[in-house]
Amino acid sequence: MNTFNSMNTTSHETLFQQLVSSLDGIPLMDVHWLIYVAFGAWLCSYVIHVLLSSSTVKVPFVGYRSIFEPTWLLRLRFVWEGGSIISQGYNKFKGSIFQVRKLGTDIVIIPPNHIDEVRKLSQDKTRSVEPFINDFAGQYTRDDEWVEVDIASIMVRLISRISARVFLGPEHCRNQEWLTTTAEYSESLFITGFILRVVPHILRPFVAPLLPSYRTLLRNVASGRRVIGDIVRSQQGDGNQDILSWMMEAATGDEKQVDNIAQRMLILSLASIHTTAMTMTHAMYDLCAHPEYIEPLIEEVKSVVGTSGWDKTALNRLHKLDSFLKESQRFNPVFLCKSFFSLRSSSS
Repeated sequence: MNTFNSMNTTSHETLFQQLVSSLDGIPLMDVHWLIYVAFGAWLCSYVIHVLLSSSTVKVPFVGYRSIFEPTWLLRLRFVWEGGSIISQGYNKFKGSIFQVRKLGTDIVIIPPNHIDEVRKLSQDKTRSVEPFINDFAGQYTRDDEWVEVDIASIMVRLISRISARVFLGPEHCRNQEWLTTTAEYSESLFITGFILRVVPHILRPFVAPLLPSYRTLLRNVASGRRVIGDIVRSQQGDGNQDILSWMMEAATGDEKQVDNIAQRMLILSLASIHTTAMTMTHAMYDLCAHPEYIEPLIEEVKSVVGTSGWDKTALNRLHKLDSFLKESQRFNPVFLCKSFFSLRSSSS
């Protein structure tokens, strides 16, 4: 448990360093002005929230340290204390519904005894796409001794290459510009979104251009359009079996424009690369923490692959590996809360 806590602390420190580095290149006077804007934005957001907003879900909130703690501060604390805040609510309201506040939205935590009731709701009352969109990112050494490496960044590069093989096919999956673009696109998008969430909507168009992460995001989009455009023009009608080819065949009207295809490819990479990389990173950490599982997993892979090779049926027979990955995800979920959905106003 201490190991996992240390990992979480490290990830928060890395995120903080990225946020600080996003201020590089801005003149000192602009930095001061940005700080004043951010503070004013927080204050305005809090006042507007208190005066104009009201929760439509009448269940208690958890996480406040006192009645005097402003809501914007609780939302900010959720970034690094989300797990403990949810745990506090679970211990206090066992068997009852409660809410937590996070940047951008509030989350309703529903205990297991209400699962059957939620399952009976019709699909049109539990659609999660729109709320989720609105809420919503190898180097080698010559040393002979053990060295420290950043597993998370290695996994991002590895998953980027694997995803590119599926997205672009074998001829273009090693395109370094595309691999760099997809990795940076997700990071720049999440950092920019994280910063802008604490800024009122009316000020975001003015604050965004000041952020280096936002300018990097624009460069990533331009780079992605250039790479995809070159590939599209070079393989018209080739009939390759990859996502880009399928997307080109299925596109109609404006969807056939290169810019639109490139944007969809970047969004696909956003959805696939970092979530998978996070899952595999935690799995590697869990293997390091429990080395007794390494040998049984290796033996299972050797046995299955030796019998049928690498195919889809082989994956279905890797029962131990499947169990290990599921347990790793249970202890280290990509999201603190799963099953995102929202109830329409007509729901009771």
